[in-house]
Amino acid sequence: MARAAELLPRQGPLRAFVHHNTLHALQHLPFEEALEVARARLGGETTWPEARYREELARGWLAWPDVEAEADAAAAPGQEGPADGDDLLAPGVTRRALRRALLAHPPRELEGPALAWHLEDEGACRRLREDLDDAARRRVIAGTVAWARDLLEREGPGALVHALGDGARALGVDARSRDAALERLAWRDPEGVAAACLWTACQAACRRADDLDPGAPAATGAR
Repeated sequence: MARAAELLPRQGPLRAFVHHNTLHALQHLPFEEALEVARARLGGETTWPEARYREELARGWLAWPDVEAEADAAAAPGQEGPADGDDLLAPGVTRRALRRALLAHPPRELEGPALAWHLEDEGACRRLREDLDDAARRRVIAGTVAWARDLLEREGPGALVHALGDGARALGVDARSRDAALERLAWRDPEGVAAACLWTACQAACRRADDLDPGAPAATGAR
């Protein structure tokens, strides 16, 4: 009992908000460290789960400028001024834009049978994520299809088949039929074309990352 009394606050549960420190035993620690210790010792949660924060972002209770300011500060602790989130990681992709996309739509970690089921039964290689908002979905599809159409016109259906990777056969596009490829791009399955092109590009980028650092854990493979 004496041991528990050292950790628990003297104040009982509160029905209304008041200014009160419920972590008396840890007030000698920095705030963030005190939260970590409280979580480990008391078994409670000191923050919302990430999914709740994303819900509040989506409904506007949290504002993106505030989130990005905190993310900038966390990305460069001790640095005078905010971190430079506008540096380009790839043509048209800034560090801040990538971070925002990952905060809003975190990557799913799947492996083994779960990954196979997600790819085959749910058609992950042929469809964009269901939680993608409509405006972003339209931008992704329009941009990728425009790029694929340009590739088809410049280099022919063989180049498009290469860009589609494993998705070419599922979409019914082969290296001999420019008309079939145009039909898919125009109206039959533009989302399938966009998803397949993006999937193939991501796989290629992961393979390049593996080649650049052979000692690092493989970026491609089971996940």
